[in-house]
Amino acid sequence: MAEESIIQDINFKSVSPNVIGLVLFVRETIYLKYKFDGRKVKLLYDSLYNYILNDIHDVLIYLNNGIKVGVVYAILFGIISCFIYHKQVTKKQSETFWSKYIFTWRFVGSTLFIIYFFVLCNIVYFSREPGSRMGVDMRLFSTWGTTNQEHAYVIENVILFIPFGILFPACLPEKVSVLTIFTGAICSVSIEYIQYRTGCGYCQLDDVVTNILGTIIGYIVFMVCHRRLYKNENFI
Repeated sequence: MAEESIIQDINFKSVSPNVIGLVLFVRETIYLKYKFDGRKVKLLYDSLYNYILNDIHDVLIYLNNGIKVGVVYAILFGIISCFIYHKQVTKKQSETFWSKYIFTWRFVGSTLFIIYFFVLCNIVYFSREPGSRMGVDMRLFSTWGTTNQEHAYVIENVILFIPFGILFPACLPEKVSVLTIFTGAICSVSIEYIQYRTGCGYCQLDDVVTNILGTIIGYIVFMVCHRRLYKNENFI
């Protein structure tokens, strides 16, 4: 087979086992898709889907408290804004403020970001016992293992930061939103460092890389939606 001859030509001794696993996984997916009418590929993706869906279901237990925190933030934000702008602007300007800021995507975006960030902190810190997960791994692709569960872990790390890339720029003026990817990277590095110091998680280079990838995907989604929905509007 052409595919087998290509694989046999690779010098596996000079390649990291984790990189080999990633290459073989992609190769097997493509090979099965075209040779077996996609049936085995469907089983492969169904398995990944089930792992990811189960983990997302476990995360939803934090969403209820996250919503409560978001509601408190929204109420406090509204009260403080009313107090500040009631004395500084005219009635007409106040109406403009409420219509273009309080009840716009930026206010909604910041509230959703608070909820998301609360859930994120629970996932990476508060749901784990200090000292339960200790270790440092700076090898690239080391988390991409040989099982579907390990593959799902990598995909979940990407998904985890997609909301960051969407919601964080929604809280900011457009000129500042370009810092989203940089901020996402800083946030991911901070998470890994705190996990390392507290023992609440493994400090891994792969986590930072996948988190940044998720932030980039989310930011692209935000920019596409923003330019289509608010092309002729200024919400600064």
